[in-house]
Amino acid sequence: MRKNSLTEKKQRYDEWYYRGRNSNYIFWYNNLKFEIFWRRRQKILNKITDSGKLLDVGCAFGFFIKLLENKFEVYGIDISEYAIKQAKRLISKPDHLKCFDVHKGILFDERFDVITAFDIMEHISDPLPIFIFFNESLKKGGNLYLELPLSKTLINRDVGHYYSTLKNWTSILNQAGFKPWFIQGYYTIGLRIVMFPTGRFINYCSIIAKKL
Repeated sequence: MRKNSLTEKKQRYDEWYYRGRNSNYIFWYNNLKFEIFWRRRQKILNKITDSGKLLDVGCAFGFFIKLLENKFEVYGIDISEYAIKQAKRLISKPDHLKCFDVHKGILFDERFDVITAFDIMEHISDPLPIFIFFNESLKKGGNLYLELPLSKTLINRDVGHYYSTLKNWTSILNQAGFKPWFIQGYYTIGLRIVMFPTGRFINYCSIIAKKL
């Protein structure tokens, strides 16, 4: 399969991706930016730590890291120039935000206590090299916190997803030098508002994995 250039990828995640009529982000970012599902993710993050240096990969408009600014030293990267422009208006340290393609590694020289990547990895056809980059950018004993869909949902308009099983994701994490220690499966219709924790009929999951 032909790999898209960085320019093509940036164009794919332009303003229309976030605000177009076929985008989930009309609902997520215009109505849910006031914490509804970010608080759930913060609660899971607190299983790791409530402070430290944190990088959010695919930070989009920066709503999650804005929520954490008082306790964490927050950084963010996103491939979308449009999204980073919006995030820089929100975050108190805009120089901590970079437009960058994670396929090229992690732009920052810092080592992080936590890396978060929400609804990002399903866009990547070969996640192993990306997980290795994450491992290299974490401090010893640092943690990677992922959330991602495992299959299509009833309401899901995004394209270009690569779905896999939870077992396969944990296997790839192991190959990249991580040990998953927290896994929560969910059933959701796709907008992440109604999420039922479950061990069966899973189509979405949270994973926390420690760097070995």
